[in-house]
Amino acid sequence: MTSIRAGSASDVGQIRSNNQDSKLIADGPSVFAVADGMGGHQGGEVASAIAVETLEAVISEPTVSSMVEAVKEANRRIFARAADSDELRGMGTTLVAVALVGEEAGEQEIAWVNVGDSRVYLLRDDELMQLSQDHSLVEDLRRGGQLSEEEAAVHPQRNILTRALGIDEAVQVDTDSVLPFTGDRFLLCSDGLFNEVDRAAIVEVLRTVEDPDAAASELVRLANQGGGRDNITCVIVDVIDDGGRSARAADAATAATAAPAATDDGEGTDERPDGASPTAVTAETPATQGDPAVADGDVTLPGGPPAAPPSDTATHLTDDTDVGAPSPTEPDGGAGAGAASTAEPDSSEGEDLPFGRETTDLFEDLDHAGGRHWALTALLTVVVLGVVVGGAYLAGSWWAGRTYYVAAEAGEVQIFRGQPGGFLIFDPTVEESAGLDLDQLTPAERDQIDAEQEFGSLEDARTRVNTLKANVDQRDQETSPSTTTTAPPTTTTRPGSTTTAPAAPTTEGP
Repeated sequence: MTSIRAGSASDVGQIRSNNQDSKLIADGPSVFAVADGMGGHQGGEVASAIAVETLEAVISEPTVSSMVEAVKEANRRIFARAADSDELRGMGTTLVAVALVGEEAGEQEIAWVNVGDSRVYLLRDDELMQLSQDHSLVEDLRRGGQLSEEEAAVHPQRNILTRALGIDEAVQVDTDSVLPFTGDRFLLCSDGLFNEVDRAAIVEVLRTVEDPDAAASELVRLANQGGGRDNITCVIVDVIDDGGRSARAADAATAATAAPAATDDGEGTDERPDGASPTAVTAETPATQGDPAVADGDVTLPGGPPAAPPSDTATHLTDDTDVGAPSPTEPDGGAGAGAASTAEPDSSEGEDLPFGRETTDLFEDLDHAGGRHWALTALLTVVVLGVVVGGAYLAGSWWAGRTYYVAAEAGEVQIFRGQPGGFLIFDPTVEESAGLDLDQLTPAERDQIDAEQEFGSLEDARTRVNTLKANVDQRDQETSPSTTTTAPPTTTTRPGSTTTAPAAPTTEGP
């Protein structure tokens, strides 16, 4: 069976007044998660707490499908809770989680799920790999080639998400799994870590600090040292026993590299330990591979002497070629090479010719035949062109309608279907109104609208609009006097696990 251990650390950071992050370490099944909440007043704390609590309650069996369903259920609960409370309206959270899935020891894997820009990394053989993919505006621009890695790391809008829990009734969940090996170390973290600590420093801590709790605490310390401009949460999961998988893989690799190969004595003959000649050639050691003796024609055949190379005189002859036979190009031994006579066509008039022909001249109706061929060719050309044009129209229509983007028209934010600016003869159409006026947005948000960023689905476009609405609502709430009561942080404790969830969060900060 695969054995794992985990440690964690979380901190409010140097700027924020409350911690909107939540984390989960649970057994039976083993589930580990980090959630980074966002939303005005207590919304972020509430959303992230709901996310990890739902994950722990709903994942009842160690399967990927159970993990995905738990994330979707968390999304539904957050969305419903926000709809019931004006103070929590627009709240949301990121969520990244890993779990040990699979019942049988040989088939156990580490599966992960992700929504938002919290990340899961894997350190294996001292190399750090990011398994999850950020759902953020900056990451979309980076993948599209509009930003470099360096520009994305310092972009002022890197906190703008394109996907999060609680923003819409349905959510798309990224998921995958990897085979765990002894020594693997998984890091789950909120953006408060990787926005403040560079990759090399993270790798150094994960490589050198063995205890997962101590390693998580050190990463949090480095993030605070780097500025601590956001909440910081880390969960580290170590694979301490893979049930013999690493040993089996090492044995297989050793066996493959140390497979006995036949030795070459320099004469093209492979010798066995008993000195006898080989009687067969195996697929692993083909007789003609890399043997200079074979290239010289000195091939030792099983059970016989070296075969003599073919003579030059017989090189181009086959077994049934008669050397004394006349050449095919010289009939009758060449005697009549220049004496062949040309036969005159028989133009017997009055005889019935086949197919109703009136003459034996085969070229008489060549012009007529050419005309018929031209007509057939033209017809086929028209058919092919029709198919090509029709296919191009359908492909263009599909391509033009496969994307969505958010833009302003007459001062109102709209969701459009199609390519910005149109594609060939296909113009974009308004899919639905966003319910926002352009003058409600900040200059930075208007710049996003002007950029007309494309989305792969209507759901992603709605997520962008809902994020803008949440920002507008938060600004409205901040400008109007209100009295709120801070809920105490929630803590979920199970045997062998500790889950600490802050009471409520705010919108994710820059």
